[in-house]
Amino acid sequence: MNTEKSRLRAAQKKRIQALPHMWRREADDQICRRIAALEAYKKADTVFCYVPLKEEIDVKPLLLWTLEQGKRLAVPLCMQDGRMEARQITSFTELRTGRYGIAEPFEDAPAVPPQEIGFAVAPGLGFDKAGGRLGRGGGYYDRYLAGLNCTSAGVCYEALLLPKAPRDPWDQTVGVVVTERAAYKKISQLSDMLSEDTEEK
Repeated sequence: MNTEKSRLRAAQKKRIQALPHMWRREADDQICRRIAALEAYKKADTVFCYVPLKEEIDVKPLLLWTLEQGKRLAVPLCMQDGRMEARQITSFTELRTGRYGIAEPFEDAPAVPPQEIGFAVAPGLGFDKAGGRLGRGGGYYDRYLAGLNCTSAGVCYEALLLPKAPRDPWDQTVGVVVTERAAYKKISQLSDMLSEDTEEK
């Protein structure tokens, strides 16, 4: 067990809980708009994105915009063996409460192969500007992101950015970290993946 990660997860959860609700709503909306402005998102025909828990950044507006634009939307379905699969939905009515209290698609929802996903959005308790991610400890996203070959984005409040996320060999990074203030891309990402208002830091 990584005690550094455990302590950091607990601290990040407290920071999230301390943020004013109305401020979070506005920040969530700004984050969704910044993601929608990314060239990698605009170009993607199929988008993979999490369905938020109450304490996570609310990306439901982004999910709706994705559907309204006629893109194929895939969301996570947690499997019993610790894996996660992408399943297509066309409406929020196609979600039900699944494992860990997460809204998930039904098991008969169409599967979306990883190679067909053009853009992915991952949650986290914290990120650093280089794409390092602090997850919840289940490993679902690390295993899933490892199989993708597309631009991945992590979402984080600016106040919760980490100087450097602790990283084990199996931990996956994301290509761009989006906050309410800016989008921070990894040096290895091509510049045309991001819109002109994206900040490179």
